[in-house]
Amino acid sequence: MDENGKVNGINGKIVGPGHPPIDGRFKKGNPGGPGRPKKTITEFIEKNLEDEIEVHGPDGNLVRVKVKEALAKAFLKHAMKGKYLYAKEVMDRIEGKVPDLINANITTVVKVIKGIEIEEV
Repeated sequence: MDENGKVNGINGKIVGPGHPPIDGRFKKGNPGGPGRPKKTITEFIEKNLEDEIEVHGPDGNLVRVKVKEALAKAFLKHAMKGKYLYAKEVMDRIEGKVPDLINANITTVVKVIKGIEIEEV
């Protein structure tokens, strides 16, 4: 025991609040400890896209389709109803994303002051 009544640990080291046992401390190079196994939401989704679910077909009967097919049909249905975000996603998948027209490496700046264009270098 030390002067405060704390129990000494291995090799006479103090163990207690603020002084965890050496074998319970974080190891060098691994400040967060082992943590949880890394499993991303993407891995979960990819695994479940091949599952089959039952949905109502055009005639009202239940039909078994893969999750990815049901998702694609749902996206197309919402896009056809005019929902912008769904339509944008569908078009990005079909045509590719529209390139950003702003060039960050512009060396010449054009300012418009009271209708007069002034070019600066």
